[in-house]
Amino acid sequence: MSTTPLRIVLGKTVLVRMESLAGTGHKINRLRPKQFIGGKFEVLSHDPFVQETVLYREIKKIKTIRKLPGMHTKK
Repeated sequence: MSTTPLRIVLGKTVLVRMESLAGTGHKINRLRPKQFIGGKFEVLSHDPFVQETVLYREIKKIKTIRKLPGMHTKK
C-alpha cells in the first residue's frame, strides 16, 4: 500500500448564467475563471432585445469545467 495522499483535480473555470441589466430578461452563459475575486462577475455584451451593448451580471453558477475543449494535457 502506498501512503501518498490522493490528488483531487479541481476545475479552474466556472460556467455561469448571466442576465442583462437593461431589464429585458435576456440571459447568456459565459465562462469565468474560478480565481475571480470580488462580487458578481460582470461583462459587456450585445442584448438583441434592445439592439445595444449592455451590462450583464452573474446570477447563477451552472457548473465547474475541468478541461476546456481544445486544451491539451502534458504527458
